[in-house]
Formats: sequence, structure tokens, C-alpha cells
Amino acid sequence: MPKIGTNLAEKEIVSQSLKRVLDYKKFSSEKPRILIIDTPYFLVKEVISACHKLNWPIYRLRLSDLEKGSNEFIKRLIWALINFKPDFLLTINHFGFDEEGKLTELLTEFKIPFASWFVDNPFFILRNYQKQISCYLFIFLWDGSYRKILQKNGFENIAILPLATDISRFYPEKSSLNPLASEKCQLSFVGNSMIYGIKKERAFLASEYKAIKQAENLGKKIGIKKAKMGERVSINFKNSFSLNEDQKIHFWALTTWKASQIYRIESLKAISKLRLRVYGDPGWKNFKIFSYYRPLNYYTELPYFFNVSEININITSIQMPEAINQRVFDVSACGSFIITDYQKQLEELFCLKEEIVCFRNKDELFELCKFYLKHPEKRQKKAIKARERVIKEHTYELRLKNMVKEMKRVFG
Repeated sequence: MPKIGTNLAEKEIVSQSLKRVLDYKKFSSEKPRILIIDTPYFLVKEVISACHKLNWPIYRLRLSDLEKGSNEFIKRLIWALINFKPDFLLTINHFGFDEEGKLTELLTEFKIPFASWFVDNPFFILRNYQKQISCYLFIFLWDGSYRKILQKNGFENIAILPLATDISRFYPEKSSLNPLASEKCQLSFVGNSMIYGIKKERAFLASEYKAIKQAENLGKKIGIKKAKMGERVSINFKNSFSLNEDQKIHFWALTTWKASQIYRIESLKAISKLRLRVYGDPGWKNFKIFSYYRPLNYYTELPYFFNVSEININITSIQMPEAINQRVFDVSACGSFIITDYQKQLEELFCLKEEIVCFRNKDELFELCKFYLKHPEKRQKKAIKARERVIKEHTYELRLKNMVKEMKRVFG
């Protein structure tokens, strides 16, 4: 997280007059006013789009000036608080918050509620987490497995908020209108090879060869076991090396990305002879067993591609012990068929027997692919019901309504 300066900013925010200006009643109108920390991260676009569809007033506070000087960011934040008067501030993955806790301290001092929607492992993000604790912070988790440990570490307000989809972007598309109709295929996987993430973590741990070796060996064991046995994996974030706190985070990130990579490779090997196509980053070229095609842009190509793939395969990252990723919602919104690995959250959000097909190990994945390739009518039946469920219950508009309901309950 970026570091926020204190000199000019602290001189400005300590005035009692500013406190009086910001002491307004929150959630006093029917439509919530949300101050959004705007970054290029994918979910921010979805949140902004959903707010527009709901006709909610928002103010987008961009992070582009952080590199030029954090005092400027503080100035713009205070200006937005005074002039926009938000009911709460919303950030994704705690973007915009500094390790020293200055922004948390500022918002707490002026009694501004703030929500952080985590869609990645919070312990890879919350550096020096004790300085992020505030009675005005509400954490929303896409994966419930992190809830207890966050509560144990002092975070009070926590709720589970799964991912969702944008049905104005992902929807059934007729073949005659589909620009990717020429890429029609029977079986595909779209996802990250994890190669670049692994290289990045290795670089951070370059001086700790033993730690790198152990992290990767542990990751391989976890990935192989997950693919073979289908058991839920929760990585115990402890450390057997004399690493500093920052190095520990990179150690466990390396373990997680390696485990996810091996899990995907082992699972995809099982179906590689079923005319499987692999799409994603060029890192997949390193694995010659797969027929690698190319990257697909999430916004401009995936909505079309899901419509031309007869079976879409989803293999969840190891950093998600319980949750399902956006792929399940996006494919279903297209009215297309998906086979995904089993996650606890699937049972909470879908009817498994009627809507979603899931596998618990690589052998089951192979059998399911063979079966459903021969039975297009069964694929279509489930895909239709899955789309109905997504439209009814799993849009970003509905997720934001649930978020606001929780924020209003605590801070209204």
C-alpha cells in the first residue's frame, strides 16, 4: 500500500472547524452516497457500473496522483468529504490505505465509515494490520474462510459478500452476431498460468534460497493433493524461517501461487486429450502438453468467447478455500455451460443438482467432460437454470444493495 505523508495533511485535518463540517448524519437519504477509491483493478469498474444502474450518487477518488505525492491525495480526499459528503467510503482490496494507518486514523477521527471489499487474500494485503483496525471499518469478504482469523486479530465488523457478474456485459449472444464465432470449440479453460506471479515472489525472496525451495515444494504437494483427492486446502500461515514480516508474506504468496499452478496443470492434464483449448497469459506456452491459444480480454472478448465454448472449465485459485470466482457467474450469465471444481460456496449460491456441475478431483473432471460432451441437451438444461439463478440473485447491483444494508445497519 502507498505511504501517506503527514506534514501538510495533518496540519489541515486537526482543525475543529473541519470536524464540525464533517459531523453530518450518515445514511439520511434513500439513496446512499458512496466515495469510491478508483483504481484500474477489475472489480472497481463493476462497482461503478452497478452504482450507475442503481442511480446512486458516487464520487470517484482516483489514485493516479499518489505517485506524485500523497499530500495531494489527502487534499483531494478531504475536499471530497467536505463537498460530496459521502455516507461511506468504499475501496476494493484496501487500495489507497497506507501501512502506517494514517488514512484509517483520518477517517476514524472524522467518523467517516469505510468499507473494504476483499476479493484476494487479506493477509497478502493488510501489512501492519493492527494500524488498520477501526470501529468505522467494515470488511466484506468474498471468501468466508478468512473471517475467524480477522476477528481474532481485532477486526469487528465483517460480513461475507461473494463475487457476482455484470449481466449487461455477460449475456447469451447469437452466433451470427458473435465476433468470436470462428473460435467455437468443445472444451476450453481460460485462466492464469501463475508463472509471472511465481517469478515475482521469487524475486522478492531472491536472497532466501532455502525459503524459495521450501515454498515451492510445499506448493507442489498442496496442488497435487488438491487435484488428486479434491480436499479443501487451507494454508497455515506460519513460518519456519527467520524471515522478516514482509518476507513471510512473499513466502506464503509463493506457496499459494505455486499450489494453484500445479493444481491447474494436474487437473488440465486429465482432460488434455479431449481437444482442450487453453487460453490465458503466454506463460502457458511453457507447458507443451496443452494446446495454448492466446490471451482473452476480460471485458471485450470473454463475454463472446463463453458463448462459443461448449464446455467452459473453471479451476479455482488455492487462495480461495471456500469461495467461487467470477468465472462461474460470468459463464452462467451467458447461458453457457460450466464445469467447475467443488467449493463450499457453490452449495450456498446455486442448486448443484439442477444448475451447476462440479468435480472434486481430476478423475471426476475427466468423466464429467466425456459425459457432457455427448449430451448437449443436458448441458443446455443446466445452463438455462444457472442463468436464471444468476439474474435473480448474483448481480453486482444486488451485492451492493447487501453491502449498503450492512453499512446502514451499523453506521446509520
